[in-house]
Amino acid sequence: MLQNLVTGNTDKSHISRLSPFYYENEDTPKQSANRDNQEWDVDFIADHAGDKSTRKSLQFRVRWVGYGVNNDTWQPYVDLRHNSKLHEYLRRKKCDH
Repeated sequence: MLQNLVTGNTDKSHISRLSPFYYENEDTPKQSANRDNQEWDVDFIADHAGDKSTRKSLQFRVRWVGYGVNNDTWQPYVDLRHNSKLHEYLRRKKCDH
């Protein structure tokens, strides 16, 4: 049985399909797996911009786990709408969602 480091799911796989997994010492294995899949975990939402009455116009400044302020990116609401960190931010800011 193999465990997917990103999803936590387990699956059977033939040994011929396995390859070595390497990660940098400052990363956790999950952070490396996420980066390989071009996925990152949201640490927190730092700010927002756009018209609160139109969700599609909202953008959120995201701080990523393991990265600093210089790596923050602006992401649209549609990409974050299911993320618990976004909903924490919206509750804290008392924004409608």
